[in-house]
Amino acid sequence: MTDPLMGLILGGFVDDELVGFGLVMAALEPHTAYGHMLGVLEEHRQTGLGQMLQHAVVKALQEKGITRMYWTYEPLESRNTHIYLNKAGAVVTAYKEACFEVDCDMHRGLPLDRLMAYVDLDNPAIPERVESLDEALKLYSVATEEDMSDADTVLVQIPGSLDAMKKEHMDEASKARFSTRAIFTEYLNQRGYVGQRLVTGEQDGERQSYYVLERGI
Repeated sequence: MTDPLMGLILGGFVDDELVGFGLVMAALEPHTAYGHMLGVLEEHRQTGLGQMLQHAVVKALQEKGITRMYWTYEPLESRNTHIYLNKAGAVVTAYKEACFEVDCDMHRGLPLDRLMAYVDLDNPAIPERVESLDEALKLYSVATEEDMSDADTVLVQIPGSLDAMKKEHMDEASKARFSTRAIFTEYLNQRGYVGQRLVTGEQDGERQSYYVLERGI
């Protein structure tokens, strides 16, 4: 018999310096946990540390008998989305408008909308293959506020780098927030679509990222 989960905090260290961490909270539902936070300092975000922390969290939870984890995360952050969907096998099922109220410089400027994701730790939905950006754009239509196709699969564009956009063009970041809010709310909350992968690539000399949303079964 496994011990009950009371909570979990894991740290990521480089030369004895804490540069990342994962925080998981217990849930009332049996064998279920809620991933509250997973973060890495900016200068260490492309080193693979975030993915290593995610793997360590999953291993620790499985040792406690946890079979399912839920969490919310920033919809417009492509790096986290890639780790969660393409690597960890999470499924995005719902959009939460203004999910949190936090008064700090890091989150100032945009309402804190969040996507709800979950992963079956025993059988994660890791994509067998993620299309290239060129393939995806040829296969699927891009959903916009003005054109929300009823196709079985659609693309939703997000910024290639939310942090850079917020620093340089906050008005564009705000526009992305509210346009994607409308699209995600319609497809996920109203039509029952789900998201299981993110496609990225270079387009017109800039990094582009798109969620692939599919009609739920």
